[in-house]
Amino acid sequence: MSTEQWLMPRLRLAVIAVLAVVVLVAKCI
Repeated sequence: MSTEQWLMPRLRLAVIAVLAVVVLVAKCI
């Protein structure tokens, strides 16, 4: 088990979560 295999899916989920928050905030403004 390499660190990259464990890190990449979490990094992708974090990016998706941030994008979702930005979209929600943009809709509220």
